[in-house]
Amino acid sequence: MVQLGKAYGDPESPPAYYVNLMSCVFGALSAALLTRVIYQLSDNKIMFPWKDHSRLDDMLSSANRFDMLMLRVMSSVAFSLCYAFSPLVWQYHVTAEVFALHNFFVTAILNSVLYFAQTNGSDSSVLVGAFISALALTNQHTSILLVFPVFIWVFKVVQLYLRPKFFATCSLCFFLGLTPYMAMPFWASILPHPGSWGDLTSLKGFIHHLTRGDYGSLKLYSGDDSNSEGFLLRTQLWFQDFVFEQSHICALPFICLGATLLWRSGCSSIVAKRARPRETQNVQEIARDTSAVGRVIVESLVFYIAIFHKLGNLPLGNKLLFGVHQRFWMHPNILMFLFGGVGMSRASLFLVRGHRYSRPSTILISLLLITFISKTHKRHVTLSDQTQNWFFQSYARGVLDALPKNSLLFVNFDQQWTSIRYAQECEGFRRDITSINLSMMSYPWW
Repeated sequence: MVQLGKAYGDPESPPAYYVNLMSCVFGALSAALLTRVIYQLSDNKIMFPWKDHSRLDDMLSSANRFDMLMLRVMSSVAFSLCYAFSPLVWQYHVTAEVFALHNFFVTAILNSVLYFAQTNGSDSSVLVGAFISALALTNQHTSILLVFPVFIWVFKVVQLYLRPKFFATCSLCFFLGLTPYMAMPFWASILPHPGSWGDLTSLKGFIHHLTRGDYGSLKLYSGDDSNSEGFLLRTQLWFQDFVFEQSHICALPFICLGATLLWRSGCSSIVAKRARPRETQNVQEIARDTSAVGRVIVESLVFYIAIFHKLGNLPLGNKLLFGVHQRFWMHPNILMFLFGGVGMSRASLFLVRGHRYSRPSTILISLLLITFISKTHKRHVTLSDQTQNWFFQSYARGVLDALPKNSLLFVNFDQQWTSIRYAQECEGFRRDITSINLSMMSYPWW
């Protein structure tokens, strides 16, 4: 896209370049935030906060500490880059779409959950998390499948049911995060835009748009879904796509290890608390116990897969509709790469902790991780490199350039509608032509 402007002799890059660049930035930030989450979750003090780690730290030499630090960093970076280089993520991180921003919000919510755990459930972390969660919902409704399990956990830990004033403050922060959505009727009234989806100028139209009534509320498809796949087959297709297309089968053992460790850390904390004498348990400590953070992240993956594949009704036998459905797999894929990074980090730390040959082992593991990253990049770069892709601009200009002046053009599919609108509205090409989307004409609000 960088070369698009030069291709047509424009002195400056076209708007598409800057919008796609924005997606790249949000995609890169999501990978950076994922790196931070993996690194922090690999720490013993986060995973097992009820244990005494001072004794183990005293046993380790400075060289061992450095090696362990390097392996945590390398494992975190490796699986974050593998996430960024996976073909599905790469495709939508260089495209003007909502999913790069959605991935950023998913990792931002994970970081807010980690911040909540690190600050022992501080009130400020709850307010920040409420605002970020609401902001995420304004971009992509499926964020609720991460927000909901996290909210239930935070609600119990902070005991919001006993703090009505603070609960009201949290609600205010949440509604502040929703303001971009709430402002849509206002902007639709003062700045109406031809081709906008839905009627947002009335309460009924706004609710219809909010609930995605045209697509089928709580569904992805409003057409005939009688032949759609069931829950188990959809889950199987997701798992196969992740293991064999988006990741690598070699990463699967580390993903399983990471998920198991995170789950057990939450369960073990419950056992550890019960084993403590009652008189030594501090009331405030129990009220703000956040040691189950790993288990909550695992539960959020299970919750997403269960709900999304239960409600998703797109017929996946159609390649186009499979691609539409596949986009929503980036959310659980982030969590899978997170588990892989934690598992790799913990396995590496076990190999070098206190060993005489920790330095050679560290170098060897680091080289293997670098090889893994480069192989992943090389595997997908040919498919994902879009630097010379000018198809949509050429297509739109080819359609519009052949038409007589002041023509009325009826189009139907997204490829035609979006590319032609972009050429006309963003680049000012053939604005004398009026284009109408036949699909939109079937809706009453049109």
